[in-house]
Amino acid sequence: MPETLLPKNYYVFVAVLTAQFGIFLSGVYYSWSSPVLVKLASLDDNPLGRIITPSEQVWILTIGVFGMWMGACLTGDLSRRIGRRPTLITMTLPLLVSFVMLAFAKHIWLMYLARALGGITNGGMFTLLPIYSGEVADPKNRGILGAALNLFLNVGLLFSFCLGPYTTYKMFNLALTFCALLYTILILLIIPESPYYLVEKDVDRAEKILKRLRGQDDVKQELKQIQQYTELEAGDKGTFSEIIKSKTIRKSLIIGIGLSCFQQSTGISVIMGFGQMIFEEVDGFLSSDLSLIVLGFSQVLFGIVAPIFTNRFGRKSLLISSYSGIAISLICFGVYFIMKQLDVSVYGISWLPLTSLIVYMFAFGIGAGAVTFIVVGEIFPSSVKGIGTSVANILASITGMVLANGYTIFKESIGIGFTFWILGCFGIIASIFSAFCVVETKGKTLKEIQEILDKAERRNIQPIEL
Repeated sequence: MPETLLPKNYYVFVAVLTAQFGIFLSGVYYSWSSPVLVKLASLDDNPLGRIITPSEQVWILTIGVFGMWMGACLTGDLSRRIGRRPTLITMTLPLLVSFVMLAFAKHIWLMYLARALGGITNGGMFTLLPIYSGEVADPKNRGILGAALNLFLNVGLLFSFCLGPYTTYKMFNLALTFCALLYTILILLIIPESPYYLVEKDVDRAEKILKRLRGQDDVKQELKQIQQYTELEAGDKGTFSEIIKSKTIRKSLIIGIGLSCFQQSTGISVIMGFGQMIFEEVDGFLSSDLSLIVLGFSQVLFGIVAPIFTNRFGRKSLLISSYSGIAISLICFGVYFIMKQLDVSVYGISWLPLTSLIVYMFAFGIGAGAVTFIVVGEIFPSSVKGIGTSVANILASITGMVLANGYTIFKESIGIGFTFWILGCFGIIASIFSAFCVVETKGKTLKEIQEILDKAERRNIQPIEL
């Protein structure tokens, strides 16, 4: 193949997209429960030999949160000490072990343990991959590559939706084991270390990798910018006290936590975790497993479209539009179940729940899903990237766990419809937060983003002239 057929910087796409296969595994982990809970709710293909209770369903879905906390905390420190690439390998191993355990588990406590182990990988991936993508990509392609995180997440979700209902429980988990093993091999063969990490350890190697990533022989200017960026923060130890002391970093943390928690508060974990069971309560349209597959395909399609939006429009406008669309779709979704709850005929609108969630997935994909990963990977200075993204991910996972537990409680007390109206209200609040709190980062270098945050903070603390 002639060399001119490939862009000079093709390797940055290969490296970042290969790394983001880890988010595919996170998507698989998230949606694993949707087909499996249906199997465990009957005696057919049930490795436990008994039907699990509603509380056990919730624990299977949410216990991974405790592992996510551990993974998020470990990843930030490990990535600073041993590098981004070795940390990716380390964080993949718990999920590999988890799927093997799940394939052969005969007791509920083993499933709990395996899900908790898998959560370590999940927390690690959501913490490290936005950082890695933000550091390896350049400002011109960081938006499109960052948006690809959401695409990989969607493909992982779809993979479980398509494979889980049509294979045995054991074969499903063995197939996922192979995926985790394949990712470990790809890291070893393809993924380079981040130049931002190497510039402090081995500047010659950092320059060599940067040349390959950019497809250029002269990267002196960018290398100098990276050195200035890291030297500026060389005296910072990257501790939580540093975040508390710095108003600029606190603003970054507020944005990171806000976007990460709002991403969960609009119900994505509820829809992915209980999706098939929710669709089983829809009358007269598609079957629950087919509805979930249609929803999964729409996610992937919108995940492909999302990079076009993130490359063309600003981060703030996408987030505002995204959460507004999420709120409208969740309210429409709730209308069906409220009518059903009030014994109003819903035969003529049986298409509404699936259609509403397809719109939800489009709105989520172009903003809440894709842009959140990008912004969280951009807004923290290098010294606190690990701890900042870890805190944001831990609080987001707590939000997801609370909602997953709260969903079952609210479903029984007020019904599915009103529960999703509550989630729609979170979408409205998230849209307001995006309008007034998020700074625009599109097309900016990581150094420029910190300067924007610093200037914004200084404007906020200027005295008012009377």
